[in-house]
Parts: sequence; C-alpha cells; structure tokens
Amino acid sequence: MKKILSILIFFLLLSSLVACVNASTTLKSKTTRDYSNDHRYDNMGSGFTKIDLNSLEKPDIYVDDMIEADDFKEDESYKMVVHTNENGPFIDGIIIYSLNEIKESTAISLSYIGSGRTKYELKEIYRCNPDCTKTNEDSNYYYGSFEIDTKHQFPVINSNREPYETPFNDFTEDYELVIDSKTFKYKGLEFPDLYGLSKGECMFDDIDMSFMAFENIEEDNMKNPLIIWLHGGGEGGTEPEVAVIGNEVPALFRNEIQNYFKKDGSNGAYVFIPECETMWMDSTGKDTSISINTYTWQSSYYTEYLMASILSYIEYNEDIDTSRIYVGGCSNGGYMTLELAFQFPDFFAAIYPICPGYDNTNVSIEMIQSLRDLPIWFVQSIDDGILSPKKYGEPIYARLIEAGNDNCFYTMYDKIRGKDMPNVNYIGHFSWVYLFNNEVKNVQKRENIKYDLGPDKNYGFNGIEKGGTETTGFDGIWDWMSNQKKENK
Repeated sequence: MKKILSILIFFLLLSSLVACVNASTTLKSKTTRDYSNDHRYDNMGSGFTKIDLNSLEKPDIYVDDMIEADDFKEDESYKMVVHTNENGPFIDGIIIYSLNEIKESTAISLSYIGSGRTKYELKEIYRCNPDCTKTNEDSNYYYGSFEIDTKHQFPVINSNREPYETPFNDFTEDYELVIDSKTFKYKGLEFPDLYGLSKGECMFDDIDMSFMAFENIEEDNMKNPLIIWLHGGGEGGTEPEVAVIGNEVPALFRNEIQNYFKKDGSNGAYVFIPECETMWMDSTGKDTSISINTYTWQSSYYTEYLMASILSYIEYNEDIDTSRIYVGGCSNGGYMTLELAFQFPDFFAAIYPICPGYDNTNVSIEMIQSLRDLPIWFVQSIDDGILSPKKYGEPIYARLIEAGNDNCFYTMYDKIRGKDMPNVNYIGHFSWVYLFNNEVKNVQKRENIKYDLGPDKNYGFNGIEKGGTETTGFDGIWDWMSNQKKENK
C-alpha cells in the first residue's frame, strides 16, 4: 500500500512539474510571439534602417552661464515680460527703465503694431527690481501689468514657414510704447520662467543644435537622472527659448514635478531641451510641411544629430546617472521619442510619447519587438484631430501589449480641459496640458485594448473623462518615471 501511495505521489509531483513547465512555455511564447501566420503587419516599416550608436560623432558643445534678469540701463527703454502656462507663452507685463518717475496717472500707450494697431491697458504700475519683483526702494525700473485671457493676448512667436525662412520661428518685435508723448526703445523680451536655465549649442560641421538645460540642482553625493523634452512642430528654429515656452515646459523645473525625483539622496532631475531648426518630422532639414509616407520608414534628418547631441551633453554633465535617462515629447516630439526608442531601445530607462506622430503602418514587427522591455507611457485625447489616436498612438500601444510589454501604459482622455484657464477646453491635440499640470494619473485597462476593431470603434477605452479607470501603483506618470531604472547600464 505504501509503495502504491509513493508511486501516486511521484506521478502527482511529475504532473505538477510538467504543468509548471507548460505554463512557463506559454508565458515565454507570449513574449516571443510567432508572427509567421499573421499577415496584418506585412510590409510595415519596410524601409527602417538601424543606426549604430557607436558610429555617432559627438559634436563640440558650448554652454552659457545660467540665465539671469537683464540689468538693462538705457533711459526710455523697455522689455516685454513673457510667462508661460498651459496655453503656451503670453505677455502679462512690461518692464520699463526711466529716469523720470512714472505714476499711475502718467499717460502711457502700449500697442501691438504687427497687423493693425491693438492697444492694451495697464492694470497697475509700480517700481520694481530688474527681475520684475516689486520694491519699495528707489528704482528706475517700473513694472506694468495687464489682464490676460485666451482671446486677447500679445503675439510672442512669429512663424516663418510660409514661405520658409530662417529661422523657422523667432520672436515678435512689433510693439510700441509711448509715455508722455515719448516713444521708448524696445529692448526685447524678458523670460522670468527661464531664470536659472543654461543655454547652449551642439556644433556640428553642417548644423548647430541649440538647447536649454535645467541644471540648478543642489549638490548631493550621487549622480542624478536626466529628463529630455522634445518640442512639437511649432517650436523649431534657432531660439531654444521657443522650445521651452512654446508649451508649459517650465513645469519640469518646478517643485511639483521635481519632488518626485528628490529621493534616495537625490536632489532632483536635470532637464535637457534640444531644438531642431525645422521639425523633427523632416527628412531633409528644409521641409516646410509634414508629409508622412505609409508602409515605409519615417526617417528624420535630425535623428543622428539629436542622439549625438544627447551623448555630448551627458559627457559634458558628469553628474548624470546614465541608468536613469528619460525621453519624451509632444506631437513631432512624440514622433521623435519613438524614433529614438526604435533606433536605440537599450539606451533609455523609459519614454513618454505625448500625442505621437509615428504612423503605425511604418512600424515593423521587429521595431515593436525591440521595445518589448522598455517602460513606455502614452498620453493622448480621443478627439485629437491632428494626429488621430486610431492611426498613430493606439495601434502601436496595442501591438506592444500584444508583444508582451507589461510596463506599457496608455492614458486616453475625451477632451482637454484647462486648469490655468478655468472653464476652457483646448483642441484635442493639446494632451501635453495634462502632462505639465501633473494630472496624468490613471491609465486604460490593458485587457480591453484590441489592435484592429475598425474605424468606428474606440479600441476598448473607458473612463476617458479621467484618462482611464486603472491605477498603476504609482502617483501618476512622474512618480512612475522616477522609479524606472535600467540595469547594467
């Protein structure tokens, strides 16, 4: 009887072991999917050409001192003061240098003369320091402020793309200030949001790639992570300030987001914001419009220049932890985020593409498989009329889930609701608003997502008014990002 019982126990243990092996095999076969009989992806990304990271020639790099308030001292002169919020850059004040006292009762006329003459009324005026802060001391600087709304603003950025000129974007200068019948001299724009940033260039033989960098981290005893932000199609040019103020990128330097990276002895994250001369989605470096061929490869003129610039900046800033480098961007920058990931999948600790412009038909099976182990978080709005989620973001996400990426998330909204501007709904393409407002918390339920449901389906998205119904175990995208780290970097 004991012998029979022993034999039974042996076969039970053996069957359990076989079941474990089969379960392991099943899990493995899921992450190494066999596509031989799956023709949905035939010819996708057929032209993709891999770039050798080790072949990139790093450019010379030049970095200016940190930006400070401009202590301009020229009588009867002024600068327009630019801040940025979720709606982009806006001018909400003016700083004036005058040897003559300016009072509330002083006759002041401030106009934008670019296309017709639009006058603006000052809300208040007071003595200030060169950094625009109010002072009760004697000062020849005066600050005047005025009301701002979404429909009544000074233009800040000129677009020179129709017809194309150099630079691609620059700053508006068509202002006029008259005080007591005297026309004051315009001295440019002042950017308080950029105080403390460094400005630099990566210099190649044929182009220069300008950038801004947040490096104002208190000294600690460890290396610190690097966040890379890639601008959208409207912020290219040779003035890297545009790449920062075009969206609310200064949110990355503020405590609300930096605090996620202040842990384990670290005092925060560096931020690197490169700017290309035209658009990331530009195959020649001179394109003035975006053309996306399907079932091929969305090559960019800037891919190698950008990656070489990143390498050069990391070499320059020796305090960067190369196991914690994160890259993301919106629209054109979302495209380039994915392009960098496809080209160099082992380089980044995580990526965060926002409304990305990478056409799913240009993504091969091999490209998807290369990102199987890369942490990724997509953000988009279902009413995006510029880069439809059904063509760009969602199918790539669905294929990544299908390939076995279990650290891949998608936050989908139904519309873009403002926070800085109460009761304002922006166009559906502005999903970066939620990112910089630190509101990307929930994600879509992974098992609901399907790859090919047809053009009139919603791919299983639910709870889109809140970005999804599922939580990730983290306090949103920034907390998640701060916990991603590459091993054996």
